[in-house]
Amino acid sequence: MESVEDALKYLAKQFESANVARVQWQDEKKQFQAQLHELEAQKKIQDDYAKELVLQVKMLEYALQQERGRYMAIIPVPKDKATNRVERANTSPFNSPRNAGGGGGGGGKEQTVFRKGSSNLSSSSSNASLKHSETKGESEVSRGGGGRNEISRNDVSVTRSKEGETFISRPRVNSKADKILPPPSASPATSSVAAPVKGPPPVEVTTKVNGSFRACKMKLKLSGHLDGVRAICFHPTDPLLVSGSEDCTVKIWNLASKNTEVEPVATLRLHTESVLAVAAIKPEHSSGLGFRNGLVATGSKDGTIGLIAFPEITDKPYYKFLVHRMEAHRDAIWGLYAHPYTNLLFSASADACVRVWGISAEPTLKCTLGASVRQHPSGLGHNIDGVLVPTCVSAYKLEISESQILDRDFTRHRERKTKIICAIGPSCWSVDMLGKLLDAGMNVARFNFSHGDHTVHGTALANLRAAVAQREHCHCAVLLDTKGPEIRTGALKHHRPIHLIAGQTLTITTDGDFEGDTSRIGCNYPHLATSVAPGSRILCDDGTLQLDVTACRSNEVDVNVLNSHVLEERKSMSLPGAKIRIPGITDKDKHDLVHFALPYAVDIVSGSFVRSAANVRAIRACLGDAGKHIRIHAKIESLEALENLDEILAEADGIHVSRGDLGMELQPEQVFLAQKLIIRKANIAGKPMLQSMTKCPTPTSAECSDVANAVLDGTDAVMLSAETAKGEFPVQAVATMSRSLNYSRLYAKTRDATPRPVSVCEAASSSGVEMALDVQAKLIVSLTDSGSSTLKIAKYRPEAFVVAVTASAHVARQGISVLRAMTGGTDDLILKAIEFAKSKGWIDDGDMVVVLHGLTEDARTSVVKIIQAHAHGYALPLHQKGPNAVSRLQ
Repeated sequence: MESVEDALKYLAKQFESANVARVQWQDEKKQFQAQLHELEAQKKIQDDYAKELVLQVKMLEYALQQERGRYMAIIPVPKDKATNRVERANTSPFNSPRNAGGGGGGGGKEQTVFRKGSSNLSSSSSNASLKHSETKGESEVSRGGGGRNEISRNDVSVTRSKEGETFISRPRVNSKADKILPPPSASPATSSVAAPVKGPPPVEVTTKVNGSFRACKMKLKLSGHLDGVRAICFHPTDPLLVSGSEDCTVKIWNLASKNTEVEPVATLRLHTESVLAVAAIKPEHSSGLGFRNGLVATGSKDGTIGLIAFPEITDKPYYKFLVHRMEAHRDAIWGLYAHPYTNLLFSASADACVRVWGISAEPTLKCTLGASVRQHPSGLGHNIDGVLVPTCVSAYKLEISESQILDRDFTRHRERKTKIICAIGPSCWSVDMLGKLLDAGMNVARFNFSHGDHTVHGTALANLRAAVAQREHCHCAVLLDTKGPEIRTGALKHHRPIHLIAGQTLTITTDGDFEGDTSRIGCNYPHLATSVAPGSRILCDDGTLQLDVTACRSNEVDVNVLNSHVLEERKSMSLPGAKIRIPGITDKDKHDLVHFALPYAVDIVSGSFVRSAANVRAIRACLGDAGKHIRIHAKIESLEALENLDEILAEADGIHVSRGDLGMELQPEQVFLAQKLIIRKANIAGKPMLQSMTKCPTPTSAECSDVANAVLDGTDAVMLSAETAKGEFPVQAVATMSRSLNYSRLYAKTRDATPRPVSVCEAASSSGVEMALDVQAKLIVSLTDSGSSTLKIAKYRPEAFVVAVTASAHVARQGISVLRAMTGGTDDLILKAIEFAKSKGWIDDGDMVVVLHGLTEDARTSVVKIIQAHAHGYALPLHQKGPNAVSRLQ
């Protein structure tokens, strides 16, 4: 038996050791696999690096090939005796006037600049000249991609001529290979060859208007391109420069470098042929795409447009900047222009058209313009077929059409004048999410002290300021929303909800510690019985439970339940129309103001449940001198606050309209009137107005219309509450709100987009309505033949009655208030209209009347005048008293 047990123990040990060995083997296998993956990754990096080195070697070989011919002497160029001009050998067919635009991009004449020199050439000058001629004339390769390096320039020119494409013929200005010929007085012996340059290089000078010279000192030298630089542009704010070259590359340079010799931050090869145009797109037009530092557009001879994200100054170069590349034109792109106020990009091409692109996640073509017809001749050149083509684009005055306004991708990125306030909560209080909210358009962060403690809010505020510090030129105000005095229901037995049935009787006691049931509940407001009366309405749980007061006793109120509802404990209570006797600022509010608002440098305090100016003064007194810089906003949440709006406006720094709470105090159809009244008075008083709204992450069209209409009324800021504090899509909610505000601002542009000048009838009609409003006229009289002037008056919705006087039966049948008069002069028709209005009871003697009519009987409406109705006719209104007063009775 002992031997069997020993055997089992031995087998168990062996099995355990085998398991240990297996685990060790698996660990070693994982280590070897990790090492293998690491080696494979290193091999891939080395392969990429080798490819990059091979590319650099090829580019250096190409540069060396280009430099060889620059130190060779040139063949003496014959001089045209008739014109006394120096002509260049091997003149390209593209230098003819017919093709001048192909070489310079603007149709200008080519120039040949030579440098002075003084020495004799050796006996090998003829060979050197031959080599130079071969290099510069016949063997220079085309700078395109796709296997064209073996095709000579002449072959390419013939091919391009047949295909009708643009071929770039560019003189080498100030190149090392160019030499100046001897003056005409020189002897033939000395004029047969050119001499190399001796001495120091010439000093760079600039010519002033008066003919004098001033030496220039070089600040920076940007070296890196292997061929001519065709275009440059600057970043709107950062010290960055972008250059496009004939070596098919785009380079980004940091001009803040301390060295004179500047190396590029990034080098990108986006195109297969020369880069001819670059244009910077402002950061505000690309922040919605996720590129905070802006974009740069590049145009190439191959007809493509590239979009590159501007790097941050600290970014590592080279690989991650390409955003998009699109086939834009059929021929070379000569000009790019980014509109300063929109996300539109204009491109001008040698295919004789200008195209308008909308820059978005997927760039889209908006329209194509026939440039040969629309462009000014100063902005045109010639292509190889002699057709005028655009070489530059200018679009400072952009007309926004209706189709662009309704375009899904069109956005006007001007700075929003209406700010967005976001409530900070668990969904968004991390640094990363707060940064996304800032990028989406958040301007003010709201910290609701009805929830959370100082530690939670302090951490969230620190994260907010960290996110702000990561962004240049970014500011975000901090708003502390006080809890304020609240009326709430009490606790319930066993903390379980109760089910109330419509029609049942319920008693509410003022004992806040009472645990309620289906027949009796408590509340924390001790003056409930004296604040309401039989017939009053009590709303609970944000208005979802409606109670009708039937009886009031010393500390109890009997109510009738109007609708069935499941009531949980400690829910809100509202007493519409009642005078509430509770302090405007609670002890908790004072503690929050002293121990959080002041130490954490809060910018705005929003006082909840403000009912009078005394509540605002109490908050200001609590902040004291240390918080005199803090702005105090008053939340208008009750009918009592609405009645005291004028005194609250005089004391507060801003007004906050809480539509949800006002909706429980007022009838639903009265809320929009109260909102417009508050906005109007706040704008007149010059106080900021905040609009409180609760939205879904994907709002309905009606909700977006509410936002836009509030902005059009003059709202200074709108607030998102639950969406950003605890919603699932806080960033999308802010972005949607930002777009709504942008489009609402477009309304003014749409309204003002009416073609000018308007007709005389339109101008007279609008002026007549405005005059009637200014003088409080009761009646507008329009003498019309066709009825058009009356229609134009009616479209402005004047408050005064409108009477159309016409002889046309057809017009009379179409109108509502029409007086048909067959004959009579202007004065007689006006008298008839006044008598007609008096018979209807619309005006009385002494009321003002605005009259619109033509200067003659057959003329269109062109006269607008104000008269005053009298007992026996009318007269001009008297603006002075005494013997000099003039009156004309008709």
